[in-house]
Amino acid sequence: MSKKPAVSARYLPTFCRELYQLVRSGIPVSQGLSLLREDETDPEVLAWLEPLCEKSDEGLPLAEALRASGAFPDYMTDMISLSEQTGRLEDTLLALQRHYDRQNRMKDDIRSAVTVPVVLLIVMIAVVVLLITQVLPIFDRVFAQLGVRMGAVATGM
Repeated sequence: MSKKPAVSARYLPTFCRELYQLVRSGIPVSQGLSLLREDETDPEVLAWLEPLCEKSDEGLPLAEALRASGAFPDYMTDMISLSEQTGRLEDTLLALQRHYDRQNRMKDDIRSAVTVPVVLLIVMIAVVVLLITQVLPIFDRVFAQLGVRMGAVATGM
């Protein structure tokens, strides 16, 4: 059983925004998806866009086509399904775009919140190692020339 390609988290808000613009302009979803497919050059995107277009061309509603492609999160397909039933597809696509944008920003913020302290810790360790291996021996030689010994802690390092 082959694994179906999934839409990357980075591309989800863009895709929702593109769908929003297509729906808002009055272009039928299947025709709009075909337009997106014609303009797409990324093979990873085409891997899930092709089956989506095929399902849409078969006459499936957007939510069912998204679900059948297996490339989209359940939250997205469920929200689109509800919005198709209530006639609020435009609003939902815009809200999904904002939701996935927020998720991506939050992931970036978490990543940077973890990365900065780790980098600072590594730099601090490098400075301490440099002090112990390079600077303290120089001080030890200078003190030895003056006839004085460094403290026990410094000598131990």
